[in-house]
Amino acid sequence: MSAAHDDATVTTTPRQQAASRARTGANWFYWIAGLTLLNSFISAFGGEWNLIFGLGIGQVFMAIGRGLAQNGGGSAFIVGGLLMSLGCVAIYVLWGWLAGRGRTVGFLVGMIFYGLDAGIFVVAGDWLGAGFHFFALFVIGRGFTAHRELQGMTEEEPVPAQDPQRDAAQMIVEAVEGEKFETVR
Repeated sequence: MSAAHDDATVTTTPRQQAASRARTGANWFYWIAGLTLLNSFISAFGGEWNLIFGLGIGQVFMAIGRGLAQNGGGSAFIVGGLLMSLGCVAIYVLWGWLAGRGRTVGFLVGMIFYGLDAGIFVVAGDWLGAGFHFFALFVIGRGFTAHRELQGMTEEEPVPAQDPQRDAAQMIVEAVEGEKFETVR
């Protein structure tokens, strides 16, 4: 352990810890939006693969647009699918913005629609995509729970952050000090 580590004591309040978890949950909406945007452009430019992390509805819009364009509809349908997908991206950015500012509606409506979007992956039999959706919902849900905790909190005294190295050393010292050693004659 360095001297700087010994001297520096990081403290966080339960309020700060909950705020951090709430921000993490809210930020997932931005990741979902960004990866959906990436998937949409991959599809619009003829890519045959998608990331599992984006919205299924965006992939559906792009597949419909590409299908109609290939059946003689022209590239306007690809642009239409892209615009509809971009609309979904904008909505998820809005939900992330609302959730990040402590608005319950951002978390709740965003989680409901992301859960519905998971259904697209289930219906398509894409279990990896569905699994990722459920994982993301878990993390966003933890953020929502932290958001609810924050609503009931007041400012509190700082609590020292856990230091795993110091805690392990302290446990060893306490274990040795607590032992009763008998001398054998």
